[in-house]
Formats: sequence, structure tokens, C-alpha cells
Amino acid sequence: MNDKIKNILQKLIDKGFSAYIVGGFVRDYILGLETYDVDIATSATPKDVREIFDLNNGNDENYGSIYIKDKLYNYDITTYRKELKYENRRPVEYEYIDSIHEDIQRRDFTINSLYMDLNGHVYDEVDGEKDLENKVIRMIGNINDKMIEDPLRLLRAVRFASTLNFKLEENLKNYIKQNTQLLRTLSYTRKKEELDRIFSSTNSLIGIELLQDLKMTKDLEINIPNNLVATTSAIGIWAQIEVLGDYQFSNQERDCIDKVKSIIKYGIIDNIVLYEYGLYSSIIAADILETDRNTVSDIYKNIPIYSSKDIKINGDDIIKLLNIEPGSIIKSIISDVKSYDLVLTEGKSDEVKVEFYSSDKNKNNLNIVNKNGILTVEQTGSSICFGFCNMDSEIIIYVPSGFLGKINFSSNSGDIEVLTDLLGSDYNIKTTSGDIALGYLNTCKIRSISGSVSIDKGKSVDIATTSGDVIIDKLEEASIKTVSGEIDINNLLSGGNFNTTSGDIEINNFMIDKNTRFETTSGEIEINLLNEALINVSTVSGEKDIKSSYGEYKLDVKTVSGDVKIK
Repeated sequence: MNDKIKNILQKLIDKGFSAYIVGGFVRDYILGLETYDVDIATSATPKDVREIFDLNNGNDENYGSIYIKDKLYNYDITTYRKELKYENRRPVEYEYIDSIHEDIQRRDFTINSLYMDLNGHVYDEVDGEKDLENKVIRMIGNINDKMIEDPLRLLRAVRFASTLNFKLEENLKNYIKQNTQLLRTLSYTRKKEELDRIFSSTNSLIGIELLQDLKMTKDLEINIPNNLVATTSAIGIWAQIEVLGDYQFSNQERDCIDKVKSIIKYGIIDNIVLYEYGLYSSIIAADILETDRNTVSDIYKNIPIYSSKDIKINGDDIIKLLNIEPGSIIKSIISDVKSYDLVLTEGKSDEVKVEFYSSDKNKNNLNIVNKNGILTVEQTGSSICFGFCNMDSEIIIYVPSGFLGKINFSSNSGDIEVLTDLLGSDYNIKTTSGDIALGYLNTCKIRSISGSVSIDKGKSVDIATTSGDVIIDKLEEASIKTVSGEIDINNLLSGGNFNTTSGDIEINNFMIDKNTRFETTSGEIEINLLNEALINVSTVSGEKDIKSSYGEYKLDVKTVSGDVKIK
């Protein structure tokens, strides 16, 4: 026992009062756990305590307890008492008594009933040491009476079972399971305090499993997913569960929870996430995404920019480089630059190769020039388009309106990867009205507003356009979506999802090897199927012309007014 604690007890004893350390400190002392919260029970009244320790009225007094602290410990000095009446789950009437023996009986669990004298001798009147040895949480006295007095004890039982990795005594366990409605009488503040302690425990999954097994989540008004991942922070748990009740979070907690949710949805922790959400939220999300914390810290140390002040481009630079009028596209580009951490680092320009093919098919190599951190793509000295490169040699190119050339991307350090923003809008090449023409693509995402997309050969591509057509010669695995643009594929070697609103869908040669869906509202669908499939066609007013329907894979075709032809 530390001399500071002994000194507190000795002062009380010297004035003729009895005094003992009680509760959690004694429990943790026996278990070999460090704790700095010391509960002291004494025959001295609060007035006596103030006089002995020369305390003014500024020291907190709560239900007969005086709170004091030194540089190492927090002390709650409480007079022996018997509680007579509870209101709102708190004792509002009590009387001071002279005996610690009666005081012990008012406590909740046997493991919290142990008390220790000045010489370190531990007293046990309700087999608390035995329950510590057997790792059991057991209620003192009548379970129903204790729980009705304060239903928070339902959650405290789970909390101690979680933090100590103990089992609930069978009668206590059954009582909790049959009386979870008592939780509804508690304030959200008190429930959140206990849940925070459960969620931040190193054994949080034990507590979470108990909440589920004891059917407590419904009356706690929370939904816990089966795939929840343990974290060292309560914030990480709150970010994974559905909160239905009116739990109150501080602005800082709410902000951090929202950030962690966004990172989880994004799926990885990279420069973009660390710039946008910071290191703390990213570290919490790393546990959930099963990403090494040290790796995240190393990435953070090496990101080129930490704030918008580090970005070396402004709206005027973009207008000059693209030769466009001011407008909303400028803000969008600036947002991309900021979010994507697209600053070319020194010594990296030789790792990216960009080739330009003019409309007359003459091949011209382009130079990548690092101008104050801006990647400029040039041909014979004049800028035709511009973009940015990050530390992983990922690149994004902004093509000016009306540009009809063909651009191929390759990297000396690996495949070209697509930069994604945090709202799920993914860009490999971004245009407003210019067409996109590409050669071979492997695992790529393309977004266009009014420009068409044409690809020689693609695998695992994700394409979305507004009014532009999508034309592909050879394709394996895809998700393609347009509003009014047509989808025209010459050779489809694997399935996927294809969707238009008013555009037609035409597939010349389709070798189906997975369940596939084609959907349009008013456009026509025509498919030349090379092998057999289980065909399901749904249309409201359109005509159907299909071959026999059987096979291993399912082909779903849906229209409202468009015709369907499968041969």
C-alpha cells in the first residue's frame, strides 16, 4: 500500500474514527492490477472529514462522500451508511451508521465488498475472495431488491465480467436476461458511461457478446452487427453499431465517429484518408480494417501535404493550363487536388510514362514536366492537358473540352491505379465534354459526363456516363451504367451488370460465365448469346424474342417499354 494512502487512513484513525479501503482498489490489489481510484469508508462524517483535512466547501460532496485528490490518487471518502430510499435510481435518503459490517451489505457484488485496514489486512464477509479466485460476478443479498434499487447494476455486472474476464453467477445471469426492461428506466447518460467502459475494455468482445446473449441490446436501443471488430477505443465500437436511442455524444465524439464511419466505408487507409480525417481517426479505423497501426503512422509521416496551404495550384493556374472559362469545374478540380494529395514529389517524374496518339494515329511521346509540384503533360512545348501524380505513381489527367486524342497510361512501378474520392465518385480520366479513347485496361474505373467512352480491350472495368455512349471491342467482367448513352460491346467474355435509362444495349458475342443482369427503361436490348443460360426476361410493354432458356448461369433482362431480343 502506498504511503500516501496510509497517510489518509492514519489521519482519520488519529482523530478516533475507523477507516478502511473498500471496493475496487482492494479487488484490483488482490488481482495484481494497478488502479489510482481509492474508495475509503469511515465512521467520520463529511463534516469531520473536512475538518481533519482542512477542506473548504469547494470540495465535492455527493451522497455522503468527499472527493479529494493528490498527484497520484483520487480518493472518495464516504461515511458508513444505510440507504433508506431511492429515487431515479439514486439514494436520496440514508442514515450514517457506525459499523462497516452493515455498510458492506449495501454494496453490489461480492468482489467489490472486500475491505483493507491500514496494515494491509483484507477482510471478507461475503466470500468475495472466493469469487475472485473462481472468477465469478455474484450479487450481495437479494438480486431483485438490489436491481430495483439501481438498474444500472445490470450493466455494471456485464462491465465487470468484461473488464475482468469473469463469468456471471447463474442466478444473476438469468435475472438480467429476464429483466432487461429495467434498462429503460435509466438515463442515456448513465447507460452510455457504462457502455463506454465496456467498449473500451481490452476484453470488449466479451462484454458485447454478453449484451447480445442476455438480450440487452433491444432495451439499450442499439443494434450490434455480427461482424463487429474489437478496437481499443469506445469510439471504434460506436462507429460500428446502429444507435437507435437518444444517446448524447460530445461534438468531438460525434465528429470522430463520423470520420471513422467514412474511413470504414472507403475501405483502405491511404494518403487521401490521412489528409482528410487525420491520424487519430485513421488509427481507430485501422483496427476495424485490420490494418497495421505502425503502417498507418508511417504513411502519415510521409504524406506530402497536411493542409490546403501545402497545395501549389490555384484556380487561375487551372484556367490557364486548360484554357477554359471560370466555373464549377474549377472548384471540382481544386477539390480533387486537395483530397487526392496530388503533388508530384522530386525524383518521381521518371517513374510514369504517358503516350499520346493523335487522331491521325501518329504516335508522339509526351514530356511530363514537374513545374513547382504540378505535373504538366506537354507536346512540342505547348500544354495540351495537365494532371497530377502522387507518391505511388498514380495519375489523374484532366482533358480539355474538345480533345479527341487517344491516351494510354503505364507505370514503371506497377499498374496504373484509379484515384477515388471519399464520396464514391471514382476517376481514371475525367472529362466534361471530351471523348475518352483507351487501349488496354485492367481493373479501371472511368467517369464521363457527355463524352463517349471507347475501349479496345478491358477487364474488370467500372464505367458510368451521363449521355455518352460506351463502345467496347473486347470485355471481361464489367459494371456499366449510362443515362441516355448506348452500350455497344462486340465481344463480352464474362458477365456483369449493365444499366441504361433510355439508351439501347447491344451485345454481339456473349460468353456467359456468371450471373448477369441487363436493365433499361425505354431502350432496346439485343444479345447474341454464345452458350446456354437460364434466361429470365421482364418487360411491361416491350416485345420478347428469346432462345430456349436453360443452363448453369442466370441471365436477367429487364425493360419497361423496350424490346428484348436474345438469339
